[in-house]
Amino acid sequence: MAFGFKKKNQEEVVVGFITMNAPFAFVLGKEYKTNRAMLKKISEDRIILELPMDVDLPDLKQFDDVPMAFRLPGDQNTWNCMVEVNRIYPLDERDNPVYGMELILKNFTKEQKMQIQEYLLARKNAAAGIQPQQQ
Repeated sequence: MAFGFKKKNQEEVVVGFITMNAPFAFVLGKEYKTNRAMLKKISEDRIILELPMDVDLPDLKQFDDVPMAFRLPGDQNTWNCMVEVNRIYPLDERDNPVYGMELILKNFTKEQKMQIQEYLLARKNAAAGIQPQQQ
C-alpha cells in the first residue's frame, strides 16, 4: 500500500473575513477617490468599509462592474479589479455616524486571487500570533 499526499490547490483555500480596522484609500469609478475610509473587514471577494458622513459618497451611474483600485495596509501592490457595489448604508455609531459600504470584488486573475489569499492568511496568522514558517 502506497502512501501519498494530495497537493493542496491554492484556489480551494477559503480564508473568510479578516477584521482590519485600518485606514484605506481607494479609487472607485472614473472620478471618485478618497483616503478617508476605514477598512473594517476584507475577504477574498468582499470589502466592507466605512466612510465619514462629511465625505461625499460616490456618484455612481452603475453599481455593477465599476472599476476600482486600492492598496491594502502594509502591502505595496496596487490592486485593480471590478466591483459590484452591494450596498451603501448609514451607520449610527453614537458620536461618530458613518456610511458603511460593501463591495463585491470581481475579475481577479488566478495569480491575483492567490496573492490576496496569501496576504489574508498572513494577516490572520499574525493576529493569532502564528509565526510564518521559514523554508
